[in-house]
Amino acid sequence: MYLYVIFFTIAIFALVEANFGDRSKKFKNVFLLLMGLLFSLSFLRWERGTDWKSYYFHFIRIKNWDTNVEFEFLFSKLYKFVKLTLNGDYTVFLICCAIIIYYTNYKTILKYAKYPITTLLVWYSFTFGGIFFTRQLIAISIVFYSIQFIIQKQRLYFLGAVFIAMLFHRTAIVFALAYIVYFLNFSRKKILLTLGVFCVLGLFFSTGVLSSIGSLLGGFFEQRITAYTKIGTSSSFGSNYSPLQTLVRGSVYRLAIILYVLIFYFDSYKKDVFFRGVFNLYVVGCLLFFVMAPLSPTLIRLSLYFEAFQVFIFPYFIFTKKQKTIRVFGMCLLIFYLLFRFYGVIQTYKDLYVPYKSIFNKSLPVKVY
Repeated sequence: MYLYVIFFTIAIFALVEANFGDRSKKFKNVFLLLMGLLFSLSFLRWERGTDWKSYYFHFIRIKNWDTNVEFEFLFSKLYKFVKLTLNGDYTVFLICCAIIIYYTNYKTILKYAKYPITTLLVWYSFTFGGIFFTRQLIAISIVFYSIQFIIQKQRLYFLGAVFIAMLFHRTAIVFALAYIVYFLNFSRKKILLTLGVFCVLGLFFSTGVLSSIGSLLGGFFEQRITAYTKIGTSSSFGSNYSPLQTLVRGSVYRLAIILYVLIFYFDSYKKDVFFRGVFNLYVVGCLLFFVMAPLSPTLIRLSLYFEAFQVFIFPYFIFTKKQKTIRVFGMCLLIFYLLFRFYGVIQTYKDLYVPYKSIFNKSLPVKVY
């Protein structure tokens, strides 16, 4: 299967990276080639990925600049610009979106990841490396890029980036919390206590409470929250996992990573500002997951803006080891873990990803959602 071929290709280079060094020019070139492969697959696809029918339907129905498109402002404008100003080809639209996603991720990973190929492997394992992107991934990529504004304490630039991300997907507003959270310094006890509180909230948080929040916010937010909670946990949204399985599996994965850091890497948390910052963001993402997952699988997307930064956490487990043999052994364990997670990601919506259908074989019959 092509997805596993890509996984093991990146994994092999990650092993080499663990064995021979960090950000040398050769590894940067390999990273660029691998990103180029994912970039190409992301816009050459046809009828692959989630919500294809919806996105494509809105694109082809555009007749003029006044056509109502039920998406956020910048996403709608990009839709219309490609359809009315360029050649009107949906593949061109995908290229435009892909440029935003891969430029922001490429620049951010290369700037802050000492081991970019390993970081890329983590990103690919959790998101297919952006191949099957939706508009939310554009928003996530923009806030991912905005980490530099947090680190440099450029508040206005950060808020500007969040605002732009919101014009692609409104849920990006939740990432405004990141500017405060990144600089906090917690004790183990506070982190564990907070986790416990949010796990309890997740068990008792009712759809009525969330509906009240929606009424308070009003407008678009009330409509979306009502729509999601109406379906609630009775539907798997086409996933091969039930809502309960999604909650249990997701909670176990997240708690395992948090506890692993608290037990074995808490010194790094205290001493390394960047590691502490991205771990704080990841914890916030997990807290959102614990609260939102029992209400509706779709609301889990709120956590994705923060959990995107886990790509910087996993390499710490490997490259803080000085002995090469331990690093290589650790990388093998990480690859095994990521492969297990990757299998779960594929199985969630397997029909949407397999087989790969491109603009060169549009006649290939596949299931489209």
